[in-house]
Amino acid sequence: MSARGPRQSLLLPLLIPFAALVVIGAALWGFSRVLLNTTHAAATVVALVAAAGIVAIAAYVAARRNPGNAALFSMLGGAAGVAMLAGGVALVAAPPHGEEEGGGPAVVIVAPPNAAADGFAQDAYTVPAEIAFEIGFDNQDPGVPHNVFIAEEEGGTNLFEGATINGPATTTYAIADPLADGEYFFFCSIHPTTMTGTLTAAPDAGGEGGDGGEGGAGGVTVVAEELAFSPTDVEVPADTPATITLDNRDDVGTFGQHNLAVYQDDSFATQIAATDLISGPGTGTVELPPIAEGSYPFRCDVHPTMLGTVNAVAGGGEGEGGDAGGGDAAEEPPPDDPGG
Repeated sequence: MSARGPRQSLLLPLLIPFAALVVIGAALWGFSRVLLNTTHAAATVVALVAAAGIVAIAAYVAARRNPGNAALFSMLGGAAGVAMLAGGVALVAAPPHGEEEGGGPAVVIVAPPNAAADGFAQDAYTVPAEIAFEIGFDNQDPGVPHNVFIAEEEGGTNLFEGATINGPATTTYAIADPLADGEYFFFCSIHPTTMTGTLTAAPDAGGEGGDGGEGGAGGVTVVAEELAFSPTDVEVPADTPATITLDNRDDVGTFGQHNLAVYQDDSFATQIAATDLISGPGTGTVELPPIAEGSYPFRCDVHPTMLGTVNAVAGGGEGEGGDAGGGDAAEEPPPDDPGG
């Protein structure tokens, strides 16, 4: 009995700091999860509030004449409580980082029903180069697993391997290692022969109101949002190749896909150039061939009520939307093979 008493008395001082470290570690881990899931501003406020609360509790305990173990544990518990309370308020009041930035994924890759046989809804996308970004993956194929892998080239080294999800479901892939400027091969590793496409990493891709590509002069951006284009009038230089970027901000699950197609006249019988169908949020480009001075209508072929006008202006077209006219139609037709 006499030996057991001293052994127990030695064990308690060892357990106290160990338990304190466990409590502190758990509080720090939980606090870090909170800060990572709030906005930058909210995380700063939470950290300051938690620090002020800890200092206040520590000052109160230190002011006591004989603070014992119970007081110390109360201080630890109070500090953790202040941190978690502030973090909980921040989680409710502030959105996560993705919502704060307002950009969302750079592109949304869609696997439609029967994708295993028919492939992805779109086989070409443009993403930002040299920066980390996100890809939204929308698997609409009921009961069928799909994913998105990115490789240097077809059959080359995989640069990114996305998690597999069973449809219908959505997920977001974080591409933490930036892609260099260039073209890449993307595919579903489960259906690698049918579900394939090209991912182009471009310096100006994915930005809000960017210049929209490098394929010619007069680069302009048209936004598709809530089934409407903005601006509805844009200028490009006449008789010069030009680029129009479509920034589709409409969620594909609500509004479907959009494109931007430029036509010879209001009959919409002769198409000059067009983007691919784009699942929002995402971007695509129209590479216009040299067109004569005049006005050319554009529309979304999926939603024909989404309309606008391209004004080809002699010596003009600085990449801004405008009201410059230029006649009812082009005096000369565009080349026979305008591309698109």
